[in-house]
Formats: sequence, structure tokens, C-alpha cells
Amino acid sequence: MRTRRLVGLLLVLIGGAARAQGIESNFKPYIVGGRAAGMGGAFTALADDGSGAYHNPGGLAFTR
Repeated sequence: MRTRRLVGLLLVLIGGAARAQGIESNFKPYIVGGRAAGMGGAFTALADDGSGAYHNPGGLAFTR
């Protein structure tokens, strides 16, 4: 009986930890484009690249 409770508790704790890691991965930013990755993701003010539509769609009105 005691081992069953211990096994059940361990399964619940391990399952909760695995779920927390899965949820955390949703908050990681995705960096599109090599230039934006090289700038550390600080690419919102610059919309003069092919990946500008992803980072700053409003800035496309000012591109040539």
C-alpha cells in the first residue's frame, strides 16, 4: 500500500514537471531571418528586409 502511494505520487510529480517544460517552450520567441538573429531579435524598428513583414508589418509602408 505504501509503495503504491509513493509510485502514484512520483508519477504525478514527474508528469507535472514535464507539463511545465512543455508550457515554457511556448513563450520562447521565434526569430525569423539571419539579420534579426544576429541583432539579438532587436529588429522591430528596421523593416527593410524580407523578414520585415514578420517583425514589423506596419513598417512595410515606409519601405522602398
